[in-house]
Amino acid sequence: MKFKTYLLCSAFSLFLFTCNAQWTETGTGVNALNADGFIHELHVTTNGTLLTAGQFRNAGNYCYVAAFNGTNWQELGTGANALNTNGTIYSLASDSSGNVYAAGTFQDSLGSYYVAKWNGNYWSPVGATPFNGYIKKIKTDKAGKLYAVGSFTNISGNHYVAMWDGTAWAELGAGSNALNANGGGEDIAIDNAGNIYTAGFFTNGSNKYYVAKWNGVSWSETGTLNANNYIRVLETDNSGNVYAAGNFYNGAGKSFVAKWDGTGWSELGNLDANDAIFAITIDNNQHLYVAGSFTGSNGSYVARWDGNNWSELGAASPLAPNDNILALAAGTNHRIFCAGYFTNTSNKQYVAQHTLLPNDIAAVNTTGTYSVYPNPVKDQLQVSSTAAVNGTGIKLQVYDCTGREILHLPLSGQHQITCAHWQPGAYLVKLISADNILLKTHRIIKL
Repeated sequence: MKFKTYLLCSAFSLFLFTCNAQWTETGTGVNALNADGFIHELHVTTNGTLLTAGQFRNAGNYCYVAAFNGTNWQELGTGANALNTNGTIYSLASDSSGNVYAAGTFQDSLGSYYVAKWNGNYWSPVGATPFNGYIKKIKTDKAGKLYAVGSFTNISGNHYVAMWDGTAWAELGAGSNALNANGGGEDIAIDNAGNIYTAGFFTNGSNKYYVAKWNGVSWSETGTLNANNYIRVLETDNSGNVYAAGNFYNGAGKSFVAKWDGTGWSELGNLDANDAIFAITIDNNQHLYVAGSFTGSNGSYVARWDGNNWSELGAASPLAPNDNILALAAGTNHRIFCAGYFTNTSNKQYVAQHTLLPNDIAAVNTTGTYSVYPNPVKDQLQVSSTAAVNGTGIKLQVYDCTGREILHLPLSGQHQITCAHWQPGAYLVKLISADNILLKTHRIIKL
């Protein structure tokens, strides 16, 4: 009995260590990305596919978009269907129809910068190419419209946000409603209400950097951020808050994340970053992540805001990259991805991933009860729920300790799950609402 108890305790300890503290390379060995240049962008499509791009090149010496299929990396489009860019890819986007978009410093045969579209079979330019400068960021909205910012200007020499409505590119806002930015745009964010935000190298009348908002009619300055250096990245959450970060700093000389709550700007916690913030993302549980050239005791790191405090993601077994982090993305199954300048032991740039299991994941409060028993379990696992969120049912997901999903089913009332065929070890049972909000997490041991 003592030996059995020892095994159970050891299993729980191993489960907590393995699931909470591991940064791993996404694709290794013959399945590795083996990027030979900086990685500037990470993007997760609506169907959960991870994409990456940047300065790395294929055998033909062209920058390309790489897609991870869960096992290995593949170029998106090859041969006659390849993208074959002659410059860096800075940004990726996708829409609900499965189209993928890429943009950056690459140009067409006439020397015009353009947005490229992958329709599942081949790459092609998105409309005529009005861009006289590189494109730094592209983003799609819920209606499928595509937006772009960068170094390009209009005929008046002002920087602007370009919109593709499915037929043509146009400047977003004109005349007295125009943005008329005096510097290039670095990022775009879109909130649930459809408001569009942009920021970058442009300043207001007081020579301060600011976040501009398009409300569907006109552009305006979002509050009074008065940033003392340029703004690299923007993000929004489900509550309508806007987050900005970059090269600006507070009175102590520290870079920080600024939060707009609809009334005013404030510093989000005490990140105390000693250098610039290059990347930002938010996960399904509304936790915020930032990274860049700022460092801690383990070098550059991904900082996570859990709603109350900042902490290093995976600090127990740190990423400890050998250079800066340029890109972040929140993926499916609670994975956070990062990439940038840093390399693996083969001196190749790679995409690192961290799986948030289980203590990093917060559950929301709901009405109802949940039961998962017995624990430990041998043959039959009983799962029941009396809860409903917004009138919808509950989904049940089971993961092994590698983060692989082994079971996914709707849950209503009582379920008996046959688990005799599962390998002995630790598992995670998650109850999730229909709108993908985590309700409850249970750790179990299979004997």
